[in-house]
Amino acid sequence: VRYPDGFHVGFLVETPAVVRAKHAELVAGGWTPGPVEDLTRGGYASTTFYCPLPDGLLVEVSSPR
Repeated sequence: VRYPDGFHVGFLVETPAVVRAKHAELVAGGWTPGPVEDLTRGGYASTTFYCPLPDGLLVEVSSPR
């Protein structure tokens, strides 16, 4: 499968603490998510990380800040 540029699946969670906990859980499980970042896009402040899957799909986990 070839996904279009920028295509991803996103999960919006309640708090930055949940984002960080999920990131730590994935790392402990052997995955390689990108860093947790505090981002502001279009006026929306979030705590976010992305995790690429082996099939090329990108997963985002994010919460409002």
